[in-house]
Amino acid sequence: MWDAYSIKDDQLIYDWKKDKRFIALVNGSDKNSKEYKEAKALYMSKIREWNEEHPEQQLPYSPDTEEEGLPTPYSNKEILAIKGVADNIYGAYDKVLKGMAEHETIMWFFGMYTTWMNGIWSNYFMKPGKYTTTKVEPKQMTDESGRPLFWTESFE
Repeated sequence: MWDAYSIKDDQLIYDWKKDKRFIALVNGSDKNSKEYKEAKALYMSKIREWNEEHPEQQLPYSPDTEEEGLPTPYSNKEILAIKGVADNIYGAYDKVLKGMAEHETIMWFFGMYTTWMNGIWSNYFMKPGKYTTTKVEPKQMTDESGRPLFWTESFE
């Protein structure tokens, strides 16, 4: 798509006929080839997406009859998806999202550190055998014949 953009009168202009995704459709040499069919299917789906997003400015489905053709290489949904990926990486396009990402990352690391520090404190400073704080002893259950269902150290 890099070649499909040009600057004219200080504005960025997209020409779908220079887009390499549609080159087989523009040339139209062999209409039975796989490349031509894929390019035409992509063009038709882009026109359908445009018509769904812009009901007031419908485009015809035939690339032969349309003089202007496809006005943008991506639909609004695709643009928002690309922006969403970029925002999730670091929040590069929005200062609010960037601040939230930095804040969440710092707090995530702080939470991991406090959990780790509690474990280190327990390992080094508590007396052996005191690492668990529960006083609950499991009650030995038996089956119908009186045999224990699980083993404990207090088992006799």
